Amino acid sequence: IAMREDYLVRKSVARRLCPECGVSFNLETIDEGGFFMPAVLPTSPECVARRCTERFVQRKDDVEDTIRNRLEVYNKVTNPVLDFFESQEPSTWAQSRGTCRSSVVHVQITGGFATMAPVFEEAVGLSLS
Repeated sequence: IAMREDYLVRKSVARRLCPECGVSFNLETIDEGGFFMPAVLPTSPECVARRCTERFVQRKDDVEDTIRNRLEVYNKVTNPVLDFFESQEPSTWAQSRGTCRSSVVHVQITGGFATMAPVFEEAVGLSLS
């Protein structure tokens, strides 16, 4: 699963937590060049009544430098694993379903869950609903 790094950084930096209910939210909406991922804000009557948005906190490690470092480490560790699996034949199970042509399925994130669920379902031949 891949996503443009600049979008990933923006969404990660915009993550907030409600200290009262512990729920994670996201303040950033990205709607650019065919990519749409909305903000995830409180909608429940309880959150609205408590005015959760006024008390949101940002984790100390949800800052751009830390997130970019996480991505660098992730890519350094993950790329060799992907290279290995891309060189392998698909599993017998995947071949029998006729859905996978290799051991690795690449999916580019282009939006939020509503946009991506059918894409993932098609890519792996499973239903997420």
